[in-house]
Amino acid sequence: RKEKVESAIGNEPAENQPYAFAQPTKSRSNIGQKVAARTMASDREESEGSFATGVAEPESVMVEIPTAPFADVAAAAPPPSSPERKGLLSRIFSRKPTREERAAELAAQASRSSLEEFPQPKMPKTKASKEEDEAQSIIDRIYKDYSDRVSRITAEDLVAGATKNLPTVPGDFETVWTDKVKGNFWRGEEPLAVRLEEVYARALANSNQVKVFGYDPLIRETGIQESEGLFDLEAFTQGTYGHNDDPTSTLLETGKVGRFLENRGEGEAGLRRRFATGGQISLSNRFMTLDNNSEYLEPNPQTTSSLVLSVVQPLLKGSGYHYNKARLKVAKIDAGMAAAEYVAKLENHLLEVNQAYWGVYFSRAAFLLRRSLVSQTAEIVETLEARADEATASELLRARSELSRRRTGLNRAEMAIRNAEEKLRSLVNDPDFPIGGGGEFVPVTAPILSAPRQTVHGAAMEAVDNRPEIAYSFGQLRISAIRNQAGKNEMLPQLDLMAESRLAGLDANRRVSGAYDDMLSQEASWMVGFQFSQPFENNAAKSRQERLKYELLQQEDSVRSTMDKILLESVVTFRELMTVYRDLQGNYQQVLSTREELRGLRERLDVDSDNEQTVAYRLQNVMDALERNQLAEEQFLVSVVTYNIAFASLEKAKGTFLKVQDVDIERSPSPEGKRMETLQAVARGTGDSGAGAVSSAK
Repeated sequence: RKEKVESAIGNEPAENQPYAFAQPTKSRSNIGQKVAARTMASDREESEGSFATGVAEPESVMVEIPTAPFADVAAAAPPPSSPERKGLLSRIFSRKPTREERAAELAAQASRSSLEEFPQPKMPKTKASKEEDEAQSIIDRIYKDYSDRVSRITAEDLVAGATKNLPTVPGDFETVWTDKVKGNFWRGEEPLAVRLEEVYARALANSNQVKVFGYDPLIRETGIQESEGLFDLEAFTQGTYGHNDDPTSTLLETGKVGRFLENRGEGEAGLRRRFATGGQISLSNRFMTLDNNSEYLEPNPQTTSSLVLSVVQPLLKGSGYHYNKARLKVAKIDAGMAAAEYVAKLENHLLEVNQAYWGVYFSRAAFLLRRSLVSQTAEIVETLEARADEATASELLRARSELSRRRTGLNRAEMAIRNAEEKLRSLVNDPDFPIGGGGEFVPVTAPILSAPRQTVHGAAMEAVDNRPEIAYSFGQLRISAIRNQAGKNEMLPQLDLMAESRLAGLDANRRVSGAYDDMLSQEASWMVGFQFSQPFENNAAKSRQERLKYELLQQEDSVRSTMDKILLESVVTFRELMTVYRDLQGNYQQVLSTREELRGLRERLDVDSDNEQTVAYRLQNVMDALERNQLAEEQFLVSVVTYNIAFASLEKAKGTFLKVQDVDIERSPSPEGKRMETLQAVARGTGDSGAGAVSSAK
């Protein structure tokens, strides 16, 4: 198959090849497929095929699509063939991996998504049922459908050539704010110069909101241990002692006239446990001491001992491994869904930090532009005042009024810097940079001006592969399948098999040991029976099963709806990136034009003195040109900041934000107690300052 594919595309230019060829199947594994491979290897160690490997044989030669996406985001043991599953001798004498195999393994680890790298707790193994396999087949089919849809994206405004009509912005393009934005604005305040990835690290380490996010997976993981509690070995004991003093109505009670007096003590202790089959076994020892004034009790007093072994096993309703393990399976999937929510919330929070960071950058650069405008306007007003004999009073007042208006705008620009800093402070929550505290935040990360080199097909496919929302929706579908299977079981009649075996002994007086010895020396009594019940209409079970079927169909459509939203978001975000870059190109041309206009008016300031134009008129033209240039410069600044935020938004839309920023999620013991754990997201500091801008442009 591979040779046929290679021969079909070997002579075709790379740019003309379908997307499936540009992105090989082995490198296109989505997050669900990769996690499914680990989970299914744990749940089905004895099986072979697509669910053991996580990859099914593709049906089409021309488009190879990985077909075993998300099966369960729970942690799984290594596959049977891995070194971790081998014994000591096997590990010592097994073949060592070659350099190429080690390099391939490292490359595979580097391509793992943030959700795959989530540190899962230890989880019990469970076996997949037929219904879960069917749910997996639905997931495979949906994933293949949407992979095909990605390859059919052909909108003209989404192709790379859409940005080639306008010249690119040179990286060394000079503006008023390029270098000065990294300077110190406020006297007496210590500047804090940080790069964007440093702000991410500070937010992950100090933000209270991020800490709140970290508790959700830990809380949901407790459901796994809780569901295991159904199968705990349980010890039980009970005891009573009482005295009876009752009147007698017949001589048959005591053998004589009078009251019936009795002292009775009873006790029971034993163990019981429920099994995955639905059955329950109980082993207990019952003791009783008895003495009364009846002539018919012999011996009197006496002690009895009974050792009872009882088993109750459902044969229809309530029976079966998958029914009784359903709660545990749901808890495992729910823990994985909590991990997906955690990753999504982290990405959303870091995107807010990114927007706040570039908001500070924009506010500072806009302040520099306005300060430059005020400075140039003041020079024009001074020139006009020096040549007041050539200007009317109204022209001079108009110029001064314009200068005052622009100075007022400068004050508002200064306040905008302060407010932008406070928003960033609240998101980061750094103790060295508190809300309302001193210090000046100085962003030193340079904005990206180069053209994006990401393709819409690559962005959309990465979104389908990596978005945690998709993993969450797949988990909901699997839970619905498990509940649907449980509903089928509950429609069956109640038929329980009961069995009991008993050893009994008796001894005079109150000697428990004697009764116990007598019990062990006798033969066992036994009993076998059954219990059956079934409602004639069975309306409750039928309605529940019908509801579960609807919910399963609803979840299937919900998965498709989620995929639609993810695909829409990725395409719209990519289109936004391309549009903003075209805005950047257009605004760059506008800046060049207004600068050229302003330069020409200044050069003709004295040359046009003979054209019957007053100096005030000519200076007013310069001031108007300054205003137009200011608008162009601010629009260019807006497009620069929006362009850099668009890169981060695209990484978030692809589900690769944490991966690009090299953020690891660590699980460690809590200082509050040995049994407690904490989740901590840690930025390793090797991510791109533009939140994926550099990597997307490569």
